[in-house]
Amino acid sequence: MRLLQLHPQIRAAARWKHSRIRTISTAIHQPDRVPWKALVSNLQYDPQIECKNGRANLKFRFQHDQGESLNYFVDSLISVINEQADELRRTFPNNYEIPSSDDVVIGDEVAMRILPLVHTWRSHCWNGISDKHEMGITNDTVELELCSHEEHDKDCKCSLPLKERKMEAFLRQYEENDCYCFMPVNGEAFFNLEITKTLLIQGEIGTILNIFSHPDVDYSEWWNQAECHCNACEFNIGLDQIYNMALRSYITLNALLHFPSCGTMHYLIQKMPMTTGNLSHTKR
Repeated sequence: MRLLQLHPQIRAAARWKHSRIRTISTAIHQPDRVPWKALVSNLQYDPQIECKNGRANLKFRFQHDQGESLNYFVDSLISVINEQADELRRTFPNNYEIPSSDDVVIGDEVAMRILPLVHTWRSHCWNGISDKHEMGITNDTVELELCSHEEHDKDCKCSLPLKERKMEAFLRQYEENDCYCFMPVNGEAFFNLEITKTLLIQGEIGTILNIFSHPDVDYSEWWNQAECHCNACEFNIGLDQIYNMALRSYITLNALLHFPSCGTMHYLIQKMPMTTGNLSHTKR
């Protein structure tokens, strides 16, 4: 199900510190802190409204106080996200020792936790960062073992190569590219952006903070990005996609709880499309 574009400030709520993705994804309903009624009182669930893929949708009631109610909801939600994100950030060190380029910044335990998701999008979506990373061709068994190949081992076709877990891989810089040249120019850097998105989804905030402590990480260039300038209207491959989708899902699921005919939270989660902010559709 798709929630209508409610308010420009809702997306702004996701543009904060990296720990906020974890706050959004794990936050509970919190009716005492988040005024959901201010939102849902302005919405009507109508199963007759057909949207993409046949999913039913919500629509605005267009009441006279709609703007005031939505502003109140947005301001309150921003405050809650901000407070809980700051609380979460305090559970991690204030500063990290800057990793050297050869340091393995994704440890074995973290790598094993993210490997199933990496393997999924590598197998089904990824079209390759080079000839030796073709879609769906990996050395991983069903058990998904960690890669142990040397950096220049041409036989390595693992979903998460060891060299991609080193700091050096996250220091690749974004470069402007011509049309249909995104992958040849930025494919390797984009691969590690997708790894960063996976770390966010899995809640590996400490690893991300450690990586981002390096002054040469240029992910600000990847915050809102498109495959080429002529396709600039589709800024759909950046890091912001994960934040936006997490926030959109959280708001949608909690709003639909106020419409009993939609089903329980478990049912809604089962029905929601499994989209993860690119991960990884680009074919250029």
